[in-house]
This record gives sequence, C-alpha cells and structure tokens, in this order.
Amino acid sequence: MNEVKPSPRVDEMMVEGEKAAVRHRFRGTQRGSLGPYPPTGKVMESEYIAIYLVRGGQVIEAWAEWDNLAGLRQLGHIQAFADCGETRSENVRCSSTAFAPLESGAPTGR
Repeated sequence: MNEVKPSPRVDEMMVEGEKAAVRHRFRGTQRGSLGPYPPTGKVMESEYIAIYLVRGGQVIEAWAEWDNLAGLRQLGHIQAFADCGETRSENVRCSSTAFAPLESGAPTGR
C-alpha cells in the first residue's frame, strides 16, 4: 500500500530454513491515491500474513495475504451490500452485487 504510509509491527514470526512466516499489523493514513481510489485522509488498520524467502540476510521473495476489501471499507471507498439499508451517501448504490462503489468509475469488486 504505497500511499497509506503504514507503520508496521510484527506480532509473531516462525522461521524454518530460508523461509519466515510473519504475522504483521499495520496502521496508516491514506494521503495519496490508492489505485483508482482518491486520498481520503482516513486511518486504516489491518493484519496480514507474509512468507519471506531470505538468502544472505536479504529478502529474495515475499508473499503476503490480507483483507483488501476490509481495508477499502475502512477507507470509505466501498460499502458492503449488507450495509445498504443504512446508506450514508447518495453515491452508494445497492444492487445484486456484493459491493457497490462509492464513486463512479471505481471498481465494483466483481
């Protein structure tokens, strides 16, 4: 997340051979564009899990998994279909899809 300026912390780490599995947590403020999404100035907090391949004291490869959809919701870019009964913005439209964009032209999550 290049434009959220995260401040990560390590909650747990397991190492075996050249690989390390790490559970991280980060908190950051979206100050710049995030793909098609404009800056919101909102704070996002998330956990993620990463596996790192380390050789010679350097990370050679990394694989990470995190809940991107929850992050977009925290930043106010999308709203879950289940929340559509409590629409807080005229820009949110409810449909048969699981998620609706808050702004026209933003991805729908399909």
